[in-house]
Amino acid sequence: YYGFASNILAANFVREVNAVTFACVMIRRDLIEEIKFDKRLPIDYNDIDFCIQAKQKGHKIYYTPWAVSLHFESATKEMTETEDFIYFEAKHRDYLRKFPTFEQRKQDMLQGL
Repeated sequence: YYGFASNILAANFVREVNAVTFACVMIRRDLIEEIKFDKRLPIDYNDIDFCIQAKQKGHKIYYTPWAVSLHFESATKEMTETEDFIYFEAKHRDYLRKFPTFEQRKQDMLQGL
């Protein structure tokens, strides 16, 4: 929520979410051993892929406003539709359709090409 107004309610409460960025994350070791990282996603989307797999296995993901870090998201690369994105979207297409904001972001990315 960096850059957003501090009064955004969602940013100020511990709550269950669908996914988090792995730029700042805590994961139990046993969960990392249970859910393997997809080797086809070495850089992009591996965090979201991991979260989707965890949710599908019944685990919960929480956001907390008390953990603070500054991460320059994708500062060294362009946000374009990559092979990683194409693979990620195909792998989780049915799951992602539940979230209209994801589809809108995809359209925004495609228009920028």
